[in-house]
Amino acid sequence: MLALPRGGVPVARQVARLLQAPLDILVVRKIGASGHPELACGALASGGILLWNHDVLQSLRLQEHDLNEIRTHEEQELRIRESALRGSEAPPLDIRAKSIVIVDDGLATGASMRAAVQAARAKRPDTITVAFPVEPERSCKELELLGCSVVCPLKIESEKFSSVGQWYDDFSQISTGECRRILEEERTRSSSADIYPSPYL
Repeated sequence: MLALPRGGVPVARQVARLLQAPLDILVVRKIGASGHPELACGALASGGILLWNHDVLQSLRLQEHDLNEIRTHEEQELRIRESALRGSEAPPLDIRAKSIVIVDDGLATGASMRAAVQAARAKRPDTITVAFPVEPERSCKELELLGCSVVCPLKIESEKFSSVGQWYDDFSQISTGECRRILEEERTRSSSADIYPSPYL
């Protein structure tokens, strides 16, 4: 089970426990435009993965070079964030030849999840499933074209979807410290209990 921090970590914890699977993180950083930080013009992921959202770039009349300064900053932030979340004593799980599930708290443009899928695929897992509670229908279809299985209980017509947070009763932000605490708890659970392959994977 791979969570996209920070919001995906508490969601993935519940799924990991249900499926009796170990939990890890896959760090992704959104590249937002000045004045429109909520729009993902692109995304970076662990392993040097860079993905541009050309539809958003076109709508804002931007070129990739317009975002070079923001991209450099986000690359630095990704390295810092991963170190803060993971710690020095927690190497990434080996996902080679494994069935993996990448979890987030929801999907908007899908850029972050697409970058996460590319980063995970570079490590050669057996299968990739992406899962999240809510997303616009268009984003789901784009992920299916990447060859992933998609699990989402709440698919919203794209024209009715403005943000992930609008579909939550409580969308409070989770801190880096809380994410790290959850990961440490899950590592302890995995090491102190037998983790069996789930029939759902």
